[in-house]
Amino acid sequence: MRLREEGRERILVVERVISKRASAPVAAECYVDQSPPPPPREKMVPVAQRERGAGRPTKRERRSLEKLLGRPAR
Repeated sequence: MRLREEGRERILVVERVISKRASAPVAAECYVDQSPPPPPREKMVPVAQRERGAGRPTKRERRSLEKLLGRPAR
């Protein structure tokens, strides 16, 4: 099974199917995670930082941040 989570792809191989709900440790025994390791923190997209107490960004600031991050305008 392939799925995308937080911008990265995970590859899980289901080894056993359980018939009813189970706890997380029991469920984790039923699959093997073959995902590649996550990228180093340095290569992740930087998050815009604001000075503490600066308040909410204005509409103009939000638009410029969206443009900088390459996100489509809303």
